[in-house]
Amino acid sequence: MFEYKLPHFSIYSLTIEENSKWGREKREKIDDDLEADMYEFICLKAKELGYRHYEVSNFTKDRASKHNLHYWNYDDYCGLGPGAASKIGLERYENTRNIQEYFNHPHQRTIIKLSQQDEAFERIMMGLRVDEGLNLEDFKLKTSIDLVKQYQAIIEKHLSNGHLVINSAQLQTTELGREQLHDIFVDFMLD
Repeated sequence: MFEYKLPHFSIYSLTIEENSKWGREKREKIDDDLEADMYEFICLKAKELGYRHYEVSNFTKDRASKHNLHYWNYDDYCGLGPGAASKIGLERYENTRNIQEYFNHPHQRTIIKLSQQDEAFERIMMGLRVDEGLNLEDFKLKTSIDLVKQYQAIIEKHLSNGHLVINSAQLQTTELGREQLHDIFVDFMLD
């Protein structure tokens, strides 16, 4: 991959869906330790080659993906077409994945109402994915929650184990923390 000298690239683990060809063949996903080793290798190699690791799955030589920044900043967005999702305020909309049903009823969608706690968790989840981290003042302004007070024990745990740092008014993941994001998110979700 690196020989192509791409200005931007994304990496994701392969998810084997139950009804996909590999899912029907009962293929197993790779070992978690091997997956972590591969992630670490790509991160180290990208850094050596001058890429900025600006989001947990994204690297750039030049600039970040503006399209994806809207999701990570927890902005509203509108998805069009079968299977598309949208988020406006505290409501998420999902269109049917069935193409025929969508064409027969294009305005019919599933509406999911998010609670204030859902919004807070999703803002944490999105904000900790990016290298700038989560702006604590902005978080409080948009959710009326003082993140450091509300989640003091979780934040202190991850500050002490080197997964999180607080720089100025930002809560950020460290390189080690990016590898442990799932566990960090679980802690915030279970609080």
